[in-house]
Parts: sequence; C-alpha cells; structure tokens
Amino acid sequence: MFAALKPLPALAIRGELSDVISAATFDRMAREKPDLVRATVPRRGHPPMLDEAESIAAIDRFLAIL
Repeated sequence: MFAALKPLPALAIRGELSDVISAATFDRMAREKPDLVRATVPRRGHPPMLDEAESIAAIDRFLAIL
C-alpha cells in the first residue's frame, strides 16, 4: 500500500516513542519514497496529537511546498 503513494506528495509524522512505527521502519519509508517529508515528535508515542510545535511546523512546511 505504501508504494501507491510514490506519485503523491506525502508527509509522515512519527512519535519518537511509537510502538507502532519503529525508527527503522520510518527510515525505510524514506528510502522507498525519497521525497517523503518526515518529522519526528520527541517524547510522543503513537499517534502524535498533531498539536505539538514539531507537528505544526512539519505540516506548515509540507503545505508550503504543495
């Protein structure tokens, strides 16, 4: 399913303490889709709430490139 995102712009936000998406998986996602915009939110599990400063900044950056 992730491969279906290849032609689309995409943002992935991972909580640093996630027990669902490991750091290794997050890195593999970047290898599979080099233009993937990524952000890691410190001290958060899965899912981040998206109200963290890091999440908001990542979303703003992503929207600016669309």
